Amino acid sequence: MLATLRLWGLPLAALVVGLCFAPSLPALWHQWWDSGTFNHCLIVIPAAAWLVWEAERGRFCLDTEPSPGVQLNRVATFQTRLLRWLPHAALFGLATLWFMARLLSIPVVEQGALVAAIPTLAWAVNGNAWARRHRFALLFCLLATPVGEFLVPPLMELTATITVALVRLCGIPVLRDGMQLTMASGEFVVAEACSGIRYLIATVTLGLLFAHLTYRSLNRKLWFMLAAVLTPLLANGLRAWMMVMIAHFTDLQYATGFDHLVYGWLFFGVVIVVLFFVGSLFQESGASSLPQAADGSGASSLLQGADGSGASSLLQEADGSGASSLLQGSSSVVGASLLATLLLAWAPLANLAATQALATVKGDLPAYAFPQHIGTYTYAGPASFPTPLEYAGADRIDVAAYRNAEQTIYLAAIRYERDRPGHKFVSQSNQPYSWDWNRVGGGVGKANGVTVRYTDVRPKIRLGEELPGATSVLAGSAASHGSGAETVFRPWRLYSWYVVAGQTTVSDVKAKLFAVRDWLLPRAANAPPTIFLVGVPLAPGAGSSGADLPAAVVAAACQPTAGCSP
Repeated sequence: MLATLRLWGLPLAALVVGLCFAPSLPALWHQWWDSGTFNHCLIVIPAAAWLVWEAERGRFCLDTEPSPGVQLNRVATFQTRLLRWLPHAALFGLATLWFMARLLSIPVVEQGALVAAIPTLAWAVNGNAWARRHRFALLFCLLATPVGEFLVPPLMELTATITVALVRLCGIPVLRDGMQLTMASGEFVVAEACSGIRYLIATVTLGLLFAHLTYRSLNRKLWFMLAAVLTPLLANGLRAWMMVMIAHFTDLQYATGFDHLVYGWLFFGVVIVVLFFVGSLFQESGASSLPQAADGSGASSLLQGADGSGASSLLQEADGSGASSLLQGSSSVVGASLLATLLLAWAPLANLAATQALATVKGDLPAYAFPQHIGTYTYAGPASFPTPLEYAGADRIDVAAYRNAEQTIYLAAIRYERDRPGHKFVSQSNQPYSWDWNRVGGGVGKANGVTVRYTDVRPKIRLGEELPGATSVLAGSAASHGSGAETVFRPWRLYSWYVVAGQTTVSDVKAKLFAVRDWLLPRAANAPPTIFLVGVPLAPGAGSSGADLPAAVVAAACQPTAGCSP
């Protein structure tokens, strides 16, 4: 039984965790299978299981019994007992984290807790000595978490910057407007697929495995991983430039459709082969796929101590010999397995109760009661917000216009009866403007003592686009093309803030925490979680402090929430 658990520790742990956290599996599988960014996650756990299998074959008797004559003093006994229950405490913490993430609708945390529970469960069942030998494989499992999409915007910015620099270096004029590049031959857009996030994450994952199998010294591993990060970043910028140049010189006949993706993947494949080939030239003798044996003589991993001895580890036994397993015998293994499973099983039961409670939420909210006067502004009736609002899961969106002698502003109340799956109060997909608007500035400011986030946006202007009262424009202001064009192409400053459980914030994390507190400790006086938006026409030369938001707007918006606090 011990031999079987040691050989099949990770696959069996994956099976048990999958059964306990079954509600999360469809979304996780969708990320792995359907998202090209995370296709590499499919091989992570099988690769880690292979590392453990290769290391454990023929080693069933290693580190299973205490060394003869070893006597542990009271301090050492306490330390070993403490370490014995460390993975079980971690399992309970991960189950709690998974449940809270389900409750708060935070998929990346939910899926990360699921993935982390797999090596943790294998550790809890097989003991600390086993986990210490296979620490690289266990930590490698964490790369199966589909995380990294937050890097897309900065990577798009980097790709656009490299592309424009190389195009101009070739002596070809190019006009950049956000992610839109305009050349004499046509327009090019740096889309999310051009960010290179797929190349970067896949290269780093494969690079970690390659470095572990190829090198022994920590320095070589770190140098190779630095190359594994920089190479896809630079190569993606070079790839984007090549696609633009091919399309430019062929009158957009090539590298603009399906062949664009084909050329990109072929180029990436060549770059990866060259990277690993160059890395293999520096392979160190004695490097092996097998983790080191208990005597510390085997190959080291990225987690090796600085002295190369492998002696320093959180999982090292108190006597320093690393010779005993903290869970001895089959009965101990069975007990540890049952306890570990129970520590995981409570979370799905609690999730089932929470799901039944959320099923009663109808999402039927009344119209928002806008005040008739806000400072010098007067209510002008329902209106459409000046930018397309991207809040697909909102239960109700109400917009009103307010006018004074100088201008018209717009106030939107985006409300959710309860933060729940499919109706996320805080989500990356929630945006106050759509893809055909460019963000040209933004930041955080104060209004009426409340911190608000502001974003300056304007519509994208395309080559040859017809405008009211004009023929066409290339880029720039539309002020000279008539009142219709001025309305369509006017830039706007969009202010936003969350109000939940009587608290205001611009922090996504705080808004989520306030939402779960409101869910666990509901108060009748609390209004539904609300996102407030204010659209103000952006005057030429407007400052960037955000303080020009009328303070009365924030005060009036907070009034219905009974205790809105900065």
